[in-house]
Amino acid sequence: MNIQGFGIKNFRSFDSDGIYLDGLKKINIIIGKNNCGKSNVLRFLQTLHSNLSDLNKFPNDIKNQHRRNGQSTILNLKVKGDNLPHNKDKFRRANGFDYNNFLEQFHNFDVNLNSQSINLPEQLNDLEWQQLIPFQSAYAQASAQQLLSKINESWKQSIIQKVKSTFKDLIYIPHLRVIKEGHQFGDSNSSINGSNIISKMFEMQNPEIGNENARDKFNLIQTFVRDLINKPDLEIEIPHTKEEIVLTIDGNRLPLDSFGTGIHQLVMLCSTLVIHDNSIVCIEEPEIHLHPELQRKFIKFLGKTKNIYFLTTHSNIFLDSRLNTSIYHVQNDGIKSTISHANRTTRTFSILNDLGYHSSDILQANGIIWVEGPSDRTFIIKWINLIDSTLIEGLHFSIMFYGGRLLSHISFQNEKLITDLIPLLKLNRNAYVLMDRDGFSSKTKINLTKRRIKEEIGDRNCWITKGREIENYLTEKTIQNWLEVDKVKINPDLKLEEIVSKIHKNKYNTAKTKYSKEIIKHITIEDLDILDLKLKVKQLTNRINDWNA
Repeated sequence: MNIQGFGIKNFRSFDSDGIYLDGLKKINIIIGKNNCGKSNVLRFLQTLHSNLSDLNKFPNDIKNQHRRNGQSTILNLKVKGDNLPHNKDKFRRANGFDYNNFLEQFHNFDVNLNSQSINLPEQLNDLEWQQLIPFQSAYAQASAQQLLSKINESWKQSIIQKVKSTFKDLIYIPHLRVIKEGHQFGDSNSSINGSNIISKMFEMQNPEIGNENARDKFNLIQTFVRDLINKPDLEIEIPHTKEEIVLTIDGNRLPLDSFGTGIHQLVMLCSTLVIHDNSIVCIEEPEIHLHPELQRKFIKFLGKTKNIYFLTTHSNIFLDSRLNTSIYHVQNDGIKSTISHANRTTRTFSILNDLGYHSSDILQANGIIWVEGPSDRTFIIKWINLIDSTLIEGLHFSIMFYGGRLLSHISFQNEKLITDLIPLLKLNRNAYVLMDRDGFSSKTKINLTKRRIKEEIGDRNCWITKGREIENYLTEKTIQNWLEVDKVKINPDLKLEEIVSKIHKNKYNTAKTKYSKEIIKHITIEDLDILDLKLKVKQLTNRINDWNA
């Protein structure tokens, strides 16, 4: 797809102000309540594709008009100026207009699909004929109105061609899906049917000479299904009758229909997406019949294909993807639908409310790191980023505070419930705890509470600092650069407060959060080579990746 975004006006639930999907990426997820209008985005794309050969036939009936307003559907595109027909030589000689700026900017065009007319950028209407000549070289001299007419015709043809080339390869997969000989893949709007899939897979399984690459696609489908049901020796086969898909597992040959609906759906979907590569693919509710694990595997599979996707969904699993995704939140006020590009941090609660989730249903990350306070969080995020910058707080993990003495009231036991302790694993089964060793020397025994927590949660989910406190992982170089002094002596049994008070007029403990944010600016990857810091941070990032696998 060679455009960054598009808008829709006067179509079903979208009024004359319309909606715009900007920042398009490989996977574009459209989310919202039932009957809010999210499926209308996919219906528009499918209807546009079906009428590309003759856009005049784009339906303008009561069913497709916004509240029967009688107005034609409009496709809004942003096109960069240098992609529009113009005379580059005359641009260089022109004056009185900032042409270079015009060429670099994106310009909005409303394309009336029934009349195939466009609107020109308003700034062109204010130009004299001499200034318009670089946009249209058909006349040496002409009135401004004649030039504008020629520019409009030239640009209209260019933009209509762009629409056709962009949306020519598109498939629409509705929420009702069947894969049998002679049965439609979906409803009457779908161009895919069961026999198409089976026949195409048969061709990939038995490619003609010179088309051996088709076998690679077949192998990709087979590899995915093997991973899906954890059977590395699985074989997919299309018999010569081309009536069904057969799976051979543990020496048994069984038709695909013998497996559960979830596996049946995924094999069907993934086969279709491999067959139709380099396409725009619209899928209604891909999560149907798929439990969360299969949904995650399906998302990963999308990343291996060459398509651009538009998905409608009610599943929060698709919000948790680390792939190249954009999320759009559709809302309806009873008159029209609006759409917002959903930033995960600013719109999370609104989206989850629309999906019908309660706080007890889901937590905003796949695991929790428990630390004593805000300054510990500052250091942990910095260290994680140095080891694995792809991990994002709030998406792949959350950090929560237990606060010094609260630790004695916390339990990480899953089996045994102790009445006076908080069973934190009920909040999230993936938990990791960071605790200061404390004590006056490295020989001091860890107290009973910390030993209990370590036993309950296990060594791989617990980090007790090797130094006295987390600040003892700061190197002499880091402290020197922060305090702007030539020499600092670090002792793993000495509190940072005691070190700072000897050099700095302010006490560290009076503003730990503020100072920690200053300190991390001086921490580099080399500063992880102190005590067991690098080892522990790597273990922690491995655990986070396990949570998100």
